[in-house]
Amino acid sequence: MNWVDDEMGFIDLGDCRLNRRGLSIIEGLGLAPGRTIPQAFQAWSEIKATYNFFNNDLVSPVKILAPHLEKTIERIQEYPIVLLASDTTDINYTTKSIMKNKERLDNKQSGIWLHATIAITPDRLNLGLIQTNFWHREEEVAKKDSASRTARDKAPIEEKESYRWLESYKQACEIAKKAPNTQVINISDRECDIIEFFELSESKKNDEHKANFIVRSQHDRLIEANDSEANEAINKLWEKLRKADVVGELEFTISTRGDRKARKVKQKLKAISVNLTPANKKKSILVNAVMAIEEQPPEGEDPVIWVFITDLPIKTFGDVCKVIEYYLCRWQIELFFKVFKSGCKVEERQLQTADRIKNLIAIFLVLSWRVMFTMMLGRICGEMSCADLFDEAEWKSVYKILNKKKALPRKPPLLGEFIVMIAKLGGYVEQKDGEPPGVKTMWKGMTRMVDFSLAWEAFGG
Repeated sequence: MNWVDDEMGFIDLGDCRLNRRGLSIIEGLGLAPGRTIPQAFQAWSEIKATYNFFNNDLVSPVKILAPHLEKTIERIQEYPIVLLASDTTDINYTTKSIMKNKERLDNKQSGIWLHATIAITPDRLNLGLIQTNFWHREEEVAKKDSASRTARDKAPIEEKESYRWLESYKQACEIAKKAPNTQVINISDRECDIIEFFELSESKKNDEHKANFIVRSQHDRLIEANDSEANEAINKLWEKLRKADVVGELEFTISTRGDRKARKVKQKLKAISVNLTPANKKKSILVNAVMAIEEQPPEGEDPVIWVFITDLPIKTFGDVCKVIEYYLCRWQIELFFKVFKSGCKVEERQLQTADRIKNLIAIFLVLSWRVMFTMMLGRICGEMSCADLFDEAEWKSVYKILNKKKALPRKPPLLGEFIVMIAKLGGYVEQKDGEPPGVKTMWKGMTRMVDFSLAWEAFGG
């Protein structure tokens, strides 16, 4: 059984012929995610059938993703701790003038908004998607006068764009119920720092199975002073954290992002428990807060200072370190979107309507997961046989391309070794103390592997 049948075999689009066509399309695009539909299928009958599939009213992103989401939950149930990382990305189709029903990205650009949540282990193995949300932005530019701002502020949270963060947390709690032996931790960046999120978590505090959370703080929130602080003028979260005792230091490597290069970071950690005081005068909310401060950044670099709000324990230095270590895993969703956009080239695609492109996007989301899962499984479970993930033509053709003068081994290479081979096809240069293969060399290498394996089979390798 190939990976498509194993992962997507229970797809139900309401018609058995559509089901077979869907699996065929996923397999065809999965062989080389960066290629266009004509490049992937070549025969006109296959190309036409693929376009008709995306235009079929029975086909939807929800139906396409359903079997993958179920398989993700099964994988989650196998691990004691799983992190759910959420984020939003815009898919820009401004230049695709033929495409109808695009959303407004900003005043000049149009496309599609996607909010996604992926499940990852503390070892950064991507287990798959657990939620996707194509959300809507109002067509008209919001007014900036004070009356309009007041009206927006008073609108129910369900009518605001930020509601998607609450939906992600609700889904995380549903996952926690389905995986009762797994600690599920929802991880979000600064945009999730809204009081309604913490009120939602507070409302679920007595649930037997609820998701924990880590939110990177964006606002210096009002807090409730305890009896010993009655005479002190400390009523803001960040100020109280700055005055707290240092519980220890943590050193790690921060990833490349934008103009910032990867580098070593050493932070002093502080942690306190506080009661957040909502501006709406509702009941205060007990949370834990962690501050991580880099006091001596390299010359010319801005210090890395983070504040996190969480319901995870902070009793020991080890507890506080875990909050930081878990948050650092959130970078995996940024890598996921990188594979999705650069590897699958979703912004270069063109179909006639946004609904059709959303069906194609759903398939590319699964294929993006597959690239990341394969790469990280090679790092974490490198001792397993590569034959557990790749067929004979794939591993034999790649081995022979890279080892032209050697005979094929009797046994397939180990997965960790074979992942490096694939990455080398994509331009990876192996060095003694170098970084392991990244997603860019992996998706390039997997595309070349497909060509070699097809040639291997065609010429009776």
